[in-house]
Amino acid sequence: NLEPFNGMWHLSLNGKPRGQFDVVIVAHNVPSCNDRKCANQLLGSSGLPQIARQMKRLELSSIWALLAAFEDLLPLGTKLLSSQSDAPHCWTSSTLQLYGKRNKIPQEIIPTATAEKVKTGMLEGVEAALGLPKSSLQKPVYT
Repeated sequence: NLEPFNGMWHLSLNGKPRGQFDVVIVAHNVPSCNDRKCANQLLGSSGLPQIARQMKRLELSSIWALLAAFEDLLPLGTKLLSSQSDAPHCWTSSTLQLYGKRNKIPQEIIPTATAEKVKTGMLEGVEAALGLPKSSLQKPVYT
């Protein structure tokens, strides 16, 4: 359940609070559904009429998203991200609309060569964003 309260969105599951959020991002990937109408239909019965109304103004954009799991923490130079866990450290990265437009392909069957090209480019973007030298980022254990 998602409800607005005191300027925030409150998320709960089976009556148990799951968190408060400033912003909610709605994303969907339904291959047979390529227009605003579909997104609006998905939210129409959500109990969030204001969001359903706003979906009528939705601007569709092609972007790529990458989930990368690393064995070790990324070198960010901060103690805020320290971890005692042996589990992989997962990061999500997304492209800008222009990159998505330039690399647009049918999403149902992504050619291996395209997937590798985009993955390499996105990991290079992560390096650049972190101020790391090119090819210095550890190889992800999962992408």
